[in-house]
Amino acid sequence: MAEQIDTITSLLKLLEPGRTREEQVELLSKLDSEQWESLIDEARKQGVAPILYPFVVSLEKTSDFKLPSREILYQSYLTNAVRNTLILSEAEWLLTNLQNAGIAAAGLKGIYLLENVYGDIGARTMNDIDLLVKKSDLAACLQVLLGSGCQHTSYFSLEDENWTASRVHPPDGACANL
Repeated sequence: MAEQIDTITSLLKLLEPGRTREEQVELLSKLDSEQWESLIDEARKQGVAPILYPFVVSLEKTSDFKLPSREILYQSYLTNAVRNTLILSEAEWLLTNLQNAGIAAAGLKGIYLLENVYGDIGARTMNDIDLLVKKSDLAACLQVLLGSGCQHTSYFSLEDENWTASRVHPPDGACANL
C-alpha cells in the first residue's frame, strides 16, 4: 500500500510561485499512481485541475518526468476548455447586444484573466460572466438583456436603495453579473 500523502500540501507546493522546475519534478516523481489519483482528486475539489494539466505537461517537456494520469487530467482540462468556449460565446453575444444598443461594457474577472493572464482557454475555470457598465447605463443595459431573452436569476430592482449588481441568465447560457 502506498504511503499516505497530504494532497493539499503537495498541491500547494507544486503550484507555489517561486518553486523551481527541478523542485516541482522532484515532488511529482515521488508519487505513485495511487498518490497521483489522490492529488488529482484534490485538484478537482479545489478547482485547479484544469490548470494542473498544462502545468504538468510543460514539466514533461523539460524533464524526464512522465505524467501517469495524463488522460484523467486531460479530460478535466478539455471539459473546462469547452465550457469556457461556450461562456465566451455567451459573453460575445451579450457584449454585442449591448454595443448595438450604444451601451459601453467590459468583461471583467474571468473573461479578462482568461484572455490577458492565462492565455489558455482551458486553464482557468469560469462559471459566470462579469460585466462592467456605467451606473447610468444599468437600466438600459438590463432592458437590452431582458429584451434579448435573458432572465433574472435572483431578485433585483433598480428602485431598491442599495443596489450594486444584478444577475441575469442568458437563454440557455451562463449567468451574467452586472
